[in-house]
Amino acid sequence: FVHYGKKQRTDAYKAIFDLLKTGGMLGLFTTRGEIAPMFEKRDELIKNLKQSGFQNIETKHFPDVYLIAIAKKPHKPQK
Repeated sequence: FVHYGKKQRTDAYKAIFDLLKTGGMLGLFTTRGEIAPMFEKRDELIKNLKQSGFQNIETKHFPDVYLIAIAKKPHKPQK
């Protein structure tokens, strides 16, 4: 995603969200934006994933250079 602009990244996350089965998960392993500005910063990544519909987003720095993010497509609401 490093070559994508902000809108392209959000569009890509939305496309992945649409392709995932309900309850499916997305895992990202990237360089932290705080280290390399062409990458998303943690807060920006979380915001973009939430805007795309993901929930239960967890992030972890590993080992202070890389960022791991896991996000889940929620189950459909019960009727």
